[in-house]
Formats: sequence, structure tokens, C-alpha cells
Amino acid sequence: MQAPMQAALPLLLPVAPPDPTAPGPFAFADSSRVRSTLTDSGYSAVTINPFDTDIGGGDLEQTLKLALAVGPLGRALREHPELADNVVDAVRDVLSNYLTSNGVRMPSAVWIVLARTS
Repeated sequence: MQAPMQAALPLLLPVAPPDPTAPGPFAFADSSRVRSTLTDSGYSAVTINPFDTDIGGGDLEQTLKLALAVGPLGRALREHPELADNVVDAVRDVLSNYLTSNGVRMPSAVWIVLARTS
């Protein structure tokens, strides 16, 4: 979600930074927040391990459509749909950098979290 947004940013109106604790795919990006949420809920022996991998696999146009609809860029375009035509080429260009024989594959990072109940 980061690369499409960065490509589109110069072509968008100023966008307020998202709340990192708001519901959504980045709500638990901070491992200390994950740990405290679990321990405050009664879990123990919390382990948090990063897992980085490439995700995707759609063709360029499928991935473009998704990039324009979700995440921070999707939010910006829902607020200002009149700007969508301005960003399409820039987003397509950045996505094409990740095009492989298996479709568009982009880096992703998640946590693998294990915890025990008391």
C-alpha cells in the first residue's frame, strides 16, 4: 500500500496522516501495542516474530484496481474521486516495477504472534 500511495502523493490534495491505532490493516503495526493488548487481556508468554514475504499475484490491471480502492490511497480517492484519473498512470508505473512472471508481487510484513491463556 505504501508504494502506490507514494507514487500518487504529488498528484493528490494534502492528506492527513492516518491514525496508526485506527481499525484497519496497520492497527497492530507496533509490536509493543500488540504485546500490551494481549497482556492486558490476560495472555502471557507473548512472542512476536516478524514475517516478511512477497504477496500478490494479480496482473497489472487487477493490482492497479485494488491499489486505487484500498489503503490510504483508496481513502484519499474516496474523499476526492475527481483526482482518480490524475494518479492512474503514476500508480501503474510504480506497480509495473513489481511485475513478475507470477503477476505483481510486492513486499509485505506481518507479525506471527503466539500467546498463552492463563
